[in-house]
Amino acid sequence: YPELHLDQLGKNQSMMEQIKYHAQQKRSIVAECGGMMYLGNSIKDKQGATFAMTNILNYSTSLQNMKLHLGYREIQCGNTSFRGHEFHYSQIIDQDETPAPFTATNARGLKMHMPVFCRDGIWASYLHLYLGERERMHQFLKQLNAL
Repeated sequence: YPELHLDQLGKNQSMMEQIKYHAQQKRSIVAECGGMMYLGNSIKDKQGATFAMTNILNYSTSLQNMKLHLGYREIQCGNTSFRGHEFHYSQIIDQDETPAPFTATNARGLKMHMPVFCRDGIWASYLHLYLGERERMHQFLKQLNAL
């Protein structure tokens, strides 16, 4: 839960630089939920204080006006789909990053709003992937890097 450690995360320049270097080398990064938040520009806490994050992806997240997002999800783009669950209270704000063309649905097959950001070998989403998806995700990221 990054919201529990915002000050420490924002001050850990060494870790941020290492992750940025990894991303610049176009190595695979799978960032689920809090990891997705960390790859953004900043995180705003419940009180409105803003903490700088890695600036790898161009969006910020906020814990103000918290609302629970919870449930099983399937996301699909063409013939590629992944399953997992969504569990978070934050929301994406100040989004200038273009989401990948995935469609998210809940366990009842109803469309949900849950952006997935994919570029340069990075996968970032609120989706917590099922562990059984690991190998397929690895292959998907390899294909992304080849583009």
